[in-house]
Order: sequence, then structure tokens, then C-alpha cells
Amino acid sequence: MTNSEAVIQVQAFIKSVENDVTTNGYTQHYLRLHEVVVMHAEGIKVSDINKEITALIRYGDEHSFPEPITGLAAGQSLEIKGVYLDKNTLDPIIGSPDDAVLYYAHRPVGYVVYGGKRYE
Repeated sequence: MTNSEAVIQVQAFIKSVENDVTTNGYTQHYLRLHEVVVMHAEGIKVSDINKEITALIRYGDEHSFPEPITGLAAGQSLEIKGVYLDKNTLDPIIGSPDDAVLYYAHRPVGYVVYGGKRYE
């Protein structure tokens, strides 16, 4: 991560929970979020942030959450902070390469609050 990347903190609803994907020794939750409400933004104007975002939430290695987030389900809300890209330049596993992406939702940059539990 570079200092010029946008970091956002949002509340959103889960539109869909896609299959987790394992690559290079770690796994990622793959969520489509909608009804995104920006709580805080650094390095980007709030008006430039999409209202639908694909979130990649890494777990299972020393750089991420030690275990998966349990109970992720469509229709539920969450709070998430991470690095924002207005177009996917990260990962070919994402179905639409034009999706906005939120990643790095773990320390030292981000976190997730879901079901009353904070994951860092």
C-alpha cells in the first residue's frame, strides 16, 4: 500500500456473499455491498465513491484476520474500513473488472464490524 491510496470507512448492506477464494496461502471473503454510506474518506472525495462496492476481506494468514467472519449474509449491515479502488486492478477472481473494490480491511489499515463484533 502506498500513501497515495484512498482509505474509506463506510457502512453498507451486504447485497450478496460470493464463494470465498483461497490464493497464495490466504483466503478472502468476497462480498458485494450496496447502499454504501461514507463515514470517513482520505485521499478521495466522497462524491467519487460508488454506492456499490466489492469488498475483499482477507483471513487465514499472519497479515490478516486469523479466522473467517462467521454468519455473513445478504441483507445484513456492516461497517468496514479499507483501501478503495474505483476500478478493480487487483484480482482477476472478481467477476466484473469494472467494479469498485474495497480491500486491505485488516490491520494496519482497516477493520470490519459485523454482528456486533470488531475484526482487525
